[in-house]
Amino acid sequence: MSFFIGVDGGGTKTELVLVDAEGNLIAKAKVSSTNYQAVGGNRLKQEMLNGFQKLLKTGNVDVKRVRFIFLGLAGAGRKSDQIEIKKLFDKTPYQGKIYVDNDAIIALAGAFGTRPGIIIISGTGSICFGKNNEGKLERSGGWGYLLGDEGSGYFIGRSAIIAALKDFDGRGDRTRLLQEIISHFQLKSIEEIIPL
Repeated sequence: MSFFIGVDGGGTKTELVLVDAEGNLIAKAKVSSTNYQAVGGNRLKQEMLNGFQKLLKTGNVDVKRVRFIFLGLAGAGRKSDQIEIKKLFDKTPYQGKIYVDNDAIIALAGAFGTRPGIIIISGTGSICFGKNNEGKLERSGGWGYLLGDEGSGYFIGRSAIIAALKDFDGRGDRTRLLQEIISHFQLKSIEEIIPL
């Protein structure tokens, strides 16, 4: 019997599944971030190999029976990056079995199958991704925390801290966020936020 691996790699965690040819779930595994832009190639490869090993061990499946692996990874939207990520697995038992694309493509497929639709990912980062009736794909956002990612967990958290700091400085509206952040991080003063 043939087996297949699917990967949803994000900025915080990565989830992997092993399924058989009928689509039955055989095993699940979880590893840390595999965002190519954030962790780099070596760490991505290490996390993936660890995840693959967990799946195969749990499912009691020999690597030779794995026919195809789809990596849907945050930070892997450019073709040049996808090629580099595939090369990471040269000279491993997974060589030639791996296909790489952005994590938004797997979210879109999971939500709509082959139909048109739009998804928004709002996790560690954020991106909007859609497909029209003709199958044309479009994206908006997904530029990373320095250049965008509005609506992401990082963006929301950073905005809350900025609002609290503006309150503390007296250059912004008073906000309950100031005390909430001090309490959450167990600080004596918001000034202790800097080394965090």
